[in-house]
Amino acid sequence: MDLLLQEEQCQAQEQFAPAAMICSVLANINRGEDDAPWKPSDFMPGASSDRDEMLAFVEAIEAGETFDVDPGEMAVFKQQLESTFSNIAT
Repeated sequence: MDLLLQEEQCQAQEQFAPAAMICSVLANINRGEDDAPWKPSDFMPGASSDRDEMLAFVEAIEAGETFDVDPGEMAVFKQQLESTFSNIAT
């Protein structure tokens, strides 16, 4: 039953996506110079915001959950950092 409800929610969000994109474009056209840009997710009913995602992450950390890091991804990330900052003397 949960999967059915999740599928229905995904379909509803997909239906709102074009309208949300138009709303974000119109809002960005009319936003102030110092205002943060709008995203389509800001106009999606039930969409989680960056703040909601960060709160969920912090709550998971506080609950003691750990996150495994892929060694291959970490090696690529380290290499990218080293190449980006290779001009800085240590």
